[in-house]
Amino acid sequence: MSTVNLRSSRSMTLARVGDVMLAALFMVLGIVELVWHIDSAYAGDAPLSLSVVVAIAIPVPLLFRRSAPLGALVAVAALIVLPRAILSVEVLFLDGLGVLVVALYSASRHARRPRDLWSVLVPFCVFAVFSLLISGFFSVDELGQSVPIVLAAWGLGQAIRTWARSREVLRQSLDEVTTDQEHRTAEAIMAERARIARELHDVVAHCVTVMVVQSGAARLQLATNPQASDAALLNVERTGRQALVEMRRMLGLLTEDEAGTDLTPQPSLAELDVLAAGFAAAGMLVDVTIEGAPTQLPPGTELSAYRIVQESLTNALAHGSPEAAHVIATYRPDSVEVEIVNAHGHGSIGRPSGGHGIAGMRERAQLFGGTLESGPLEGGDFRVRARFPIDEPA
Repeated sequence: MSTVNLRSSRSMTLARVGDVMLAALFMVLGIVELVWHIDSAYAGDAPLSLSVVVAIAIPVPLLFRRSAPLGALVAVAALIVLPRAILSVEVLFLDGLGVLVVALYSASRHARRPRDLWSVLVPFCVFAVFSLLISGFFSVDELGQSVPIVLAAWGLGQAIRTWARSREVLRQSLDEVTTDQEHRTAEAIMAERARIARELHDVVAHCVTVMVVQSGAARLQLATNPQASDAALLNVERTGRQALVEMRRMLGLLTEDEAGTDLTPQPSLAELDVLAAGFAAAGMLVDVTIEGAPTQLPPGTELSAYRIVQESLTNALAHGSPEAAHVIATYRPDSVEVEIVNAHGHGSIGRPSGGHGIAGMRERAQLFGGTLESGPLEGGDFRVRARFPIDEPA
């Protein structure tokens, strides 16, 4: 909002400076007309000094042509007619009709409805008064020059008014769409965090269960087999550290959503073939490639990598080409990487379906210190690639 207000303030300042420069320009043109007698067809009997004062005064209402457009138009008309009627001041072309035309355009453009429609009558009132004050003013030649200019100025104001209104409606619509999209993205991220938290809850529960079982085994073997007991306690220590790491992540993700109890074991990358078989049964061919030697990963990392593959394939099945999808899991000493390519998917594996698309998958990757890349490839394929670092839990 601060950026929008700053832009609006700058725009208003530039408009004000422009109005001041416009009024000053007409003042200079009026003085030039008087001094050089450029147009003396409607010369008056007033002293030159008085005519100069009137020429300077006529453009002053243009300073208010945006804030009080109809009032500025009436003021310009009065400053043109009254000095001529009372003091016989010379009628100027640029500093008279020119200022009147600009004021009429401003009233047509900025005045409220229906005042903008009636503003076109003001110049004709000026012409009617001049026809009574100046002999021969309301001639055919005068009408042929003045009336088209007046109507053109009024019509231009109406046209720009309509265009500006349409532009404002379009801008508001775009703002609403952007706000709605941001709201949906925020909701998707929060929902995905809640889902991850529920899954981590199961991971922590599994770790605690393993610790209880192994600590009990260590206690029973402490007297008869100290080496086995020591190994079991070491495993308890490692599992406990991992449980603490997952618990910290879970506490950072917990929301007000209720976490249901699910006793089903959480899946892992070792079950990618089973996942591919399930999609094959749904009519989508999925081939899985494992590169490197599979290693034991932290449970949370294992689960999130699996979920990214599952989400990508689900989106590809729902929105993309059912021909084929390729899944590559790469194990490295310091990281694990999963890559999903949908043949001619046109971005389908990035669309939200059962999960929340790229936003949710990226949230999963970042939670475990990883990264996620997505985008089209040459030939029309679409790829999602996630990389997770493998660190020893602190």
